[in-house]
Amino acid sequence: MGFFYVVFSFCVSATGYENYCQQEKLIDTQYLGLVSCYTGVSSIERKTTEQILQDAKKNNVKDPKIEVKTRCVTSAESETFLKQWGPSALVITGKKYE
Repeated sequence: MGFFYVVFSFCVSATGYENYCQQEKLIDTQYLGLVSCYTGVSSIERKTTEQILQDAKKNNVKDPKIEVKTRCVTSAESETFLKQWGPSALVITGKKYE
């Protein structure tokens, strides 16, 4: 059993607006085991969707279509990801373990 990390991205579209997609980001929280990581994935998908809906409501955007994509990666894959995309692809939560 090793540590896993969550990588996520999302796309938002709404009538009258350009589609917006965020490149993948790696969250710094470590998950011990794949099952724990997928539990984290559910939470991240929910929080991301809630935040987008709040922002849409503030900006009077009606019925946004939201697609959140998530995946769990190993420690080695997370290092490769950060080498490829750089520090701007890291989301710092301040949580070491979950």
